Amino acid sequence: MKLYAKVVLFFCISSSLFFVCIAQDWTRTGPCSAHVISLSIAPSDSNVVYIGTFCDGVYKSIDGTENWTKCSTENFPQWEDSLNNSPTLPCWWYGDIYPVQAIGIDPTNSEHLWVGTGGRGLYESKNGGISWLGANNTLPDSISIGSIHIDENIPTKMFLGACAYLGNEYGGLYQTIDGGNKWNLVESVPNGSSYGITCITNTQGNEDHLYVGINSVGEPDFSWGLMESIDGGIEWQIINNEFPIYDLSINPYNNQNMWATIYTGWLDWLS
Repeated sequence: MKLYAKVVLFFCISSSLFFVCIAQDWTRTGPCSAHVISLSIAPSDSNVVYIGTFCDGVYKSIDGTENWTKCSTENFPQWEDSLNNSPTLPCWWYGDIYPVQAIGIDPTNSEHLWVGTGGRGLYESKNGGISWLGANNTLPDSISIGSIHIDENIPTKMFLGACAYLGNEYGGLYQTIDGGNKWNLVESVPNGSSYGITCITNTQGNEDHLYVGINSVGEPDFSWGLMESIDGGIEWQIINNEFPIYDLSINPYNNQNMWATIYTGWLDWLS
């Protein structure tokens, strides 16, 4: 009953929020024709925004999304078979770069960022996307990264959420405490070829209080859910394991008030 109440609460709050949102005006700010699958605003400068695309790399704005510049794609992983100029694919599919699924920005430096790709691991730029280096030190080269969480107080402490992409076995939560020189799989969180980390978040102002959303990969009837840590990721406990949670937002003024996107089965999505 307690779990059911949470689901209803999420749904009701989200429904109210939805009606507020549709009353507002939305403006398309570009870049045009880019199939955007990730976005991150620099904590140290809200005018700096990065977006990741399905197959065209990273774009950057330094004026609050008024204008966009395409970042370098040198050293980025490219598809083995080019998708350029294919007459049978939609325009957003054109491009050569593996999907940029996650972006994490150093909370103290808007020019220092990491991006996670779908199937080719982690990349780092220290100059705002002018150049990139592979950052898969101690990570599998074919890891698929869907979320990046950087500690706002200690930027060298990071978590990566990985999904078992194209059948590989590297799904799970990974942690570094030295800026990415060494990554460790968090064994106490479900991992392997049947799991994926969908989101990583913390309660505002408290990096010790963390949540991770988990889904089941390749097994539609195998549910998962949400885990919590109150000691910065040392120990984790299950909050829910009855359905996958794909995104989680926490009220900054009341950390008991949360919104979640969940999948209950049979293509039935709830917010």
